[in-house]
Amino acid sequence: MALYDLTPPAKIELSAPKIMASGEGYVCLVPLKNFFDFISDSEKELLRHIFESNVRDYQGNVKVNKEIHETLVGVGKEEFWWLNNGVTILASDVYAATGEKLIISDPQIVNGLQTSRVVYSYFRESGKEADPRHILVRVVKTQDQAARDRIIKATNSQTTIPDAWLHATEDLHRRIEEYFLSHGLYYDRRKNFYKNQGKPASKIVSIPRLAQAVTAVYLQQPDNARARPSTVLRKTYTQVFNRNHPPDMYLKSAQLLSVIEEYLANPALNLVSTEQNNLEFHLAMFVACVVSRRSVLDPQAVSRLAIPKQSDKVIGESLKIVRKLYETLGGDDTVSKGWTCPHF
Repeated sequence: MALYDLTPPAKIELSAPKIMASGEGYVCLVPLKNFFDFISDSEKELLRHIFESNVRDYQGNVKVNKEIHETLVGVGKEEFWWLNNGVTILASDVYAATGEKLIISDPQIVNGLQTSRVVYSYFRESGKEADPRHILVRVVKTQDQAARDRIIKATNSQTTIPDAWLHATEDLHRRIEEYFLSHGLYYDRRKNFYKNQGKPASKIVSIPRLAQAVTAVYLQQPDNARARPSTVLRKTYTQVFNRNHPPDMYLKSAQLLSVIEEYLANPALNLVSTEQNNLEFHLAMFVACVVSRRSVLDPQAVSRLAIPKQSDKVIGESLKIVRKLYETLGGDDTVSKGWTCPHF
């Protein structure tokens, strides 16, 4: 895995006539066209690898990106960097060269991906070769992983983003992503990465969704998975995402929840969407126990689960039991979000 993760060292020039050095970093105002050149190759194609450490991928035509685009194409007299928070780049090394340039080794844009993508599209689509405006760029030299994580978290905490996504660059999540790929699933640790590549939604598993699956199946807290996944994950993160857990534990949890979700969506069951949402995590936990013939599961037991098919009777028989109990207790959101394992 260490060899797999290795990439050839890269040095990229960033032309910036206005550079200020501070400690192990630089702050500079970069002409927009120079920044476009920095994030593009000789064929004007986007250098996707320099965004690898970003916790999100491009979010598409959302409000903030529309506003960035409007700023670029607008007729206002304001400088671009007055209206934009800019970009943060982490590097293994960086130094100022003659000719007003920064030489950046192994650059990773950890904040400002949305801005970068909109700037890239602006120049690609407009064909402009000159634009007098500038973008604010911060370049920080560090190989300390703890420091990198703190910078990534701090620079991405200024806008609303679920806590779970801030773990996207951790080694464990990279491993899960690689393992899922080998089994035909796409672990979307960088939000929207696989959606932007056109992968089928049914094969994409987000960090929050996987956390819900593990919380329901392994931790046997289906009520928390349904009601408060973000809160639970903050309290039980190391229980859910632990490098000592077998990779199959994550795969089987995700696969089982997917099978259950698809089963409950069958029109023949006559379940409205609220009922499907209220039952899926409890049913996943129950089926896992039935299939494994164990009332309490550990990570190894989950990793050995034989995932039932849609046609297997075990899901239908389990649903009868779970649904009857759900309806007996009241059959609403309150029951689903407060219904714990001892009821079984």
